[in-house]
Amino acid sequence: MIGISLFSSTHCYSAVLWDTGPASGTIYSYPGVYPYGFTLQGGQYAQYAAGRLDLTETTTVTRVEGWMATDGSYYDGAGWNTMNLAGGKLTIGIYDIDNITWLPTTLLYRSSSFNLADGSQPGWYGAALSKTLGPGYYYVSFEPTDETFTGVLSTLHWRNDLGLYPPAWPANPMPDYTYYYGSAWHSYGGVYNTVGMRIEGTPGAQPPGAVPEPATVALLALGLAGLFVLRNRYFA
Repeated sequence: MIGISLFSSTHCYSAVLWDTGPASGTIYSYPGVYPYGFTLQGGQYAQYAAGRLDLTETTTVTRVEGWMATDGSYYDGAGWNTMNLAGGKLTIGIYDIDNITWLPTTLLYRSSSFNLADGSQPGWYGAALSKTLGPGYYYVSFEPTDETFTGVLSTLHWRNDLGLYPPAWPANPMPDYTYYYGSAWHSYGGVYNTVGMRIEGTPGAQPPGAVPEPATVALLALGLAGLFVLRNRYFA
């Protein structure tokens, strides 16, 4: 029985794999109410945004969230404005990376849909999922499914021709970003530099179809032997 207990408790904890922190606004806006960012859009002119996730060991990704909004008030230096977008359904996509362009290639996983409703204030929105990935580089993408969807995946800082506004570069940006429009993926650059993303997972999980490690097999065998001894005692 000891062997089975050890076997079942190995690598069962969930950890934060990446957390950029939320967007916190510019000198002209309240914290978290941030009109600048990448517009997520569905339909004919679909637009997605993705961040790169680097894994050093086999990991099961269990939840992905983005700092998003459809509504919010902000001050642009001349007056107050209202952001009022349509919202709707999104999914999370996980992609392999092209070794030459370092852009997303093969879609490996798509989550169930989640809702960013009309009237959603800035906050963390996302979905639970279960995808085991081996060591390597991946892109995690936010993708609207409703044709009329519009929403903002907020940037963590804003840069324009006058310079850099606070809060400056975030403490924990992702290694790279990319965006999708015009039926193709593109490198993420220009004035929009980083976006708010949070990813959770279980490190050390076995990939599907993997051969158990010798230590794991030994623990399982020990547990089965314990069950056999108990069975013989019971029927003796």
